[in-house]
Amino acid sequence: MASTASAALAAIVGACGEEKQPRQDTPITKTVGDPPGVSPAVHPLTPTTNPTATPPPRVHPNPPPAQDPTGASTKSSVPTDIAPPPTSAATATPPHAVAHEPTLRTAPTAVAVARPTAAPTVPPAPTSTPTHTPVPTPTPTPTPAPTLRPTIAITPALAFSPLTGLPITEETLERRVIAVKVDNALGARPQSGLSEAGVVYEHETEGRVTRYTAFFLDSEAEQVGPIRSARFVDRDLVRQFDALFAHVGGSPPVLEDLRSSPVADMDEFFFPSNSPYERSADRSPPFNVYVNLKRLREFGAVRHGDRRKIEGFEFYREPHDSGPLQSITVPRGPRTAYQVEYNYQPLSSRWQRTLGGNIDVDLTTGAALAVENVAIQHVDIRATQFIEDSLGSLSLAIPTVGSGPATVFRDGLRFDGVWERRDAEEATQFRTVHGGHIQLRPGRTWIHLLDIDQEVGNA
Repeated sequence: MASTASAALAAIVGACGEEKQPRQDTPITKTVGDPPGVSPAVHPLTPTTNPTATPPPRVHPNPPPAQDPTGASTKSSVPTDIAPPPTSAATATPPHAVAHEPTLRTAPTAVAVARPTAAPTVPPAPTSTPTHTPVPTPTPTPTPAPTLRPTIAITPALAFSPLTGLPITEETLERRVIAVKVDNALGARPQSGLSEAGVVYEHETEGRVTRYTAFFLDSEAEQVGPIRSARFVDRDLVRQFDALFAHVGGSPPVLEDLRSSPVADMDEFFFPSNSPYERSADRSPPFNVYVNLKRLREFGAVRHGDRRKIEGFEFYREPHDSGPLQSITVPRGPRTAYQVEYNYQPLSSRWQRTLGGNIDVDLTTGAALAVENVAIQHVDIRATQFIEDSLGSLSLAIPTVGSGPATVFRDGLRFDGVWERRDAEEATQFRTVHGGHIQLRPGRTWIHLLDIDQEVGNA
């Protein structure tokens, strides 16, 4: 009986040993790290971040004992802390065999499944969401600021001054030209406001002294003078620009001549009070009378409302090169205090005035007087039968309607020709001997009315 039981037990033990043999031949690393159906690339315990790299060999903390040279293994070669590999139903260990293996534990397997590690996981498979591709950021285009329309002032339209040929506004062109009779005696120097005149006529009076008739359009100077009495020459000079004529009286024959003509006379004696004229305390009579141009226009608009369109000189529009001339001399015989010289300034293309050996200046601005054009208009000057002053000097007749020899200096050049004016209400024109226009440089012009036999020198 005992032998029979021993034989049965031996048969059971033998069966158990035969079941363990295939499990020992299976690599341990396969049992622990690579469960069936899961590739090494996606196993949670894979220690590499490269899904395509070959994983390094796993080393078990408790390596199996060395095998017998015959290839057989003993029962104790299976580690007791390694869970057996999962098996299918066909190869599962019979229940009675499991009951005879009390040393096997399955807890380590749970650690491998439930305990996450810091090892990176394989990213999920690509989806239909497009991959973001960086593209260069375009340079931002500034957004233009909105245009403010009715809030900005409209630029006034431009016209050209008939006196200077320079651009002016249409509003300025509508102003009335003003002619002012300015003294040139030694006691009147330096004068005020002449630097703002567009055209100045310089002529001889009795005693071989000179006086000016200055024309203003774009200026509203507050003080121009000193102002003196009118002469016969002024009637026709003033009419060519239809100007308001500012002066302080005159001899009876001259005043009668003026008031019988269309001249817009603005004699100071017409305004005993509330006048556009003033008498300065800084100078002694008769060199102390000045006029305010803006106020004179206001008074003139009431006294002489009618006006006509005027013509001007001929000006060029294209730039011109400078010539070689450096100076002009306008002689006055023994009266050297009235001799005028002009020195050419190439940088500004202007002729700077010297009067009686001194630089001629504007008292108001302190600036030296300089002009773009100097014209010499030769006329037949003769004495009249009318007495001009208390000394018995005779008035001079200086005709400015007609024609005669002329010389124009501009841009360092000299142009000889003729002056021509067919009517008192026309502007003077300067022409070559062949009839073409001698064009002036845009800017201010100083015109000397000289007798036929007076010569002008230049160097």
